[in-house]
Amino acid sequence: MDTITQGLLGAAVAEAGFSERLGRRAVWFGAACGLMPDADVVMRVAGEWASLVHHRGVTHSFIALPIVAPLIGALACRVLGGGRDRVAWMHLTFWALVTHPMLDLFTTYGTQIFSPLSDSRWALDGVAIVDPIYTVPLGWAVFKRHVRGARIALAWGAAYLLFGAALSAHVRSEARAQLEAEGFRPVAVRALVPILFPMLRRVVARDAAGEMRVGAWSWKGPMEFVAVERDDDPAVDVALESEEGAIFSWFADGYVAARIERGADATTVRLFDKRYTSFSDPQGSLFGAEITVKDGRVVAATRMRRALDFGAEWSAQAELAY
Repeated sequence: MDTITQGLLGAAVAEAGFSERLGRRAVWFGAACGLMPDADVVMRVAGEWASLVHHRGVTHSFIALPIVAPLIGALACRVLGGGRDRVAWMHLTFWALVTHPMLDLFTTYGTQIFSPLSDSRWALDGVAIVDPIYTVPLGWAVFKRHVRGARIALAWGAAYLLFGAALSAHVRSEARAQLEAEGFRPVAVRALVPILFPMLRRVVARDAAGEMRVGAWSWKGPMEFVAVERDDDPAVDVALESEEGAIFSWFADGYVAARIERGADATTVRLFDKRYTSFSDPQGSLFGAEITVKDGRVVAATRMRRALDFGAEWSAQAELAY
């Protein structure tokens, strides 16, 4: 999730379980540990594609973090704790670190929780990347320095995440049944949480041939699905088989649509990550890539990011919700 929430989560873990024994320094240290896994943003210096590959990689791993936690905890004990309560500092470090990927796991982006043994990306689709309903109680407890409040906020947050993941699982099942009844046989379905109305879901499904349907779920009735527009052209295959195209497809979990634009001497292939389709523009996507193909080979590749039209999105989601 967003940086503020991750820092507050680490701080709340420290407040709830360790502040009475280790003091206020532990809360600031917990916040720092809550942010540490996102140190992988330094991979941006290696380029935008390397950043895509390595973000939420080994620094978010349930294998790597338990190994480094005791080392960081021992150092914190020496520097902040005066050499006392070494085990408590280690425990604090462990929980403040691992709760970061645990929270990220409930978002859509995908987290490599078993890196470096596997680059599979896991996502439970239980919460949007920004959600005040989750964040505000953590912030209140931390800034009020309220131990019991921090424990309640953490319990509330866990229940909220689990509810979100359970609702998405229900929507996936409902979407699959409806699509099959309409003659579309999905091999994969995602139900994704929007930022503005977290009780709604954006749904995307794909079949074995790569055809996709997108729709929106609310409690008001059956979903309406539309077919995803895509271009079939040899340039699309060239783009997807390139190193950058393979990375993008891996990142998008296979939910990739392509459109082409022919130029005088080259073809531009635009790839869209359909997990990030908006309610107001079901054929578009907030994340994509632009790959230029010339004479059967890729000559340029760059990532694209489109700003969300909050006004149009608010109207579309509000109409669906009410």
